[in-house]
Amino acid sequence: MRAIQNDAGFTVCQVLVLVGMLLSFATPARGQCQPEWTQRFDVPAHRKFHDMAFDSGRGVMVLHGGRNDNQGFDDTWEWSNGQWRRIDIPGPTQRLQLISMAYDSRRGETVLFGVRFKPERCETWTYDGKSFTLRDVDGPAAWFERDMVYDSARDVMVLWSGDVGTWEWHPDTAEWTFRTPEPLRDTPGYRMAYDSRRQVTVMFGFASGLGETLEWDGQSWTQVSTTGPIGRFYHVMAYDADRGVTVMHGGFRSGPRQLDDTWTWDGVNWTQVADGEPSRRDMHAMAYDS
Repeated sequence: MRAIQNDAGFTVCQVLVLVGMLLSFATPARGQCQPEWTQRFDVPAHRKFHDMAFDSGRGVMVLHGGRNDNQGFDDTWEWSNGQWRRIDIPGPTQRLQLISMAYDSRRGETVLFGVRFKPERCETWTYDGKSFTLRDVDGPAAWFERDMVYDSARDVMVLWSGDVGTWEWHPDTAEWTFRTPEPLRDTPGYRMAYDSRRQVTVMFGFASGLGETLEWDGQSWTQVSTTGPIGRFYHVMAYDADRGVTVMHGGFRSGPRQLDDTWTWDGVNWTQVADGEPSRRDMHAMAYDS
């Protein structure tokens, strides 16, 4: 940026403009060319172990919690119209760990499950876009890695954890029900997505050196594939209802190395559809915007 004289003798500024999510350049007054960057809107701090769900009723993506190397978070954010907005309403009063979230499309609310260490308990909350409500403090003692999805056909939240097996949350009664200890796994980072077309929960993770795909139909788990993507953990999965496929991206495998590949599962086969974009990452979050 430099000052120049125009034909009328006024001093004006030649400006470089940066367009992005974080910053915009304020137009300088005549004769003043000091750089003045202004942050237009805030964005979530970098984090891991958070989760995200798409609120289809309001058309917004909801993000909560997580932590980075320096601190934990108890903040809630919504993504819409190409930007993030922090939601400043009372919610979980302390930082919950190992957040799992899923959207209940029948009641129009996001269900959040997480671990609190003081006092030691697992909490279930709902968020309707206006307020948070604490629904349960006696849920499954799932202290290990877990994931949760909404089974719209049976109207239950399905939660799986490698240490306590499979549980289901019934929104009308606000009760958790233990379904089965299967499948017990000591490998962290399994992830799930609900396939609404076939009415099954799809889970993928790393077992005995292989990539393992399982499906839950409400009665039992079935191992449906050990081929396709290499075994990994801390990846992300979401169901693309428009194309009828489960999408998986990234993750981490022994080596150590992060992954940047993208795959789809149609109920029979895994197909790699991209590599290198987005860049290598793990412990991230993903949800499908219908």
